[in-house]
Amino acid sequence: MIVNKIKKIVDALLSPSDQHLQGMQNIRTDEANLEFEQAQCFEQLAIEHHLTCDNDQSSYNNRNAIWNFLSAALKGHSDAQYKLGVCYLHGQLGLDKNYTHAEEWLTKAAKQDHSDAQYKLGVCYLHGQSGLDKNYTHAEEWLKKAAKQGHHEAQTTLEKAYSQLAFS
Repeated sequence: MIVNKIKKIVDALLSPSDQHLQGMQNIRTDEANLEFEQAQCFEQLAIEHHLTCDNDQSSYNNRNAIWNFLSAALKGHSDAQYKLGVCYLHGQLGLDKNYTHAEEWLTKAAKQDHSDAQYKLGVCYLHGQSGLDKNYTHAEEWLKKAAKQGHHEAQTTLEKAYSQLAFS
């Protein structure tokens, strides 16, 4: 009997409470949101400096934008994951094109129900674009998920694929 009580006390002391974990998750989400917003600001500054031919400042802002997008993405921010995927896909913000990294980040965002990421992956798989092999099963899966969320382009692409018998 005393052993059971001691065990309950030890378990309570050693295992974090759900409330504590929820608080930590909220802090992590807040940090990710802040980093994503900072990244967007740096991205806008990079665009403005690029237009004025201030390449040094543009490179600095590109670096800071990528750093903040990456930091937010690593904390699970789906918009940041999507943005990194797109940057790797097209070689934006100073990143070299890297289709492996693009697929990785887009998939992370898509698995969190990011409809733009789902659509982008679906199209890449449908047409065998951006280093991804044609895969109608994956294309249909991602396009359906995006379409169910009301993504208009995904709905249109899915309808067109069905009418052309790309999917059975």
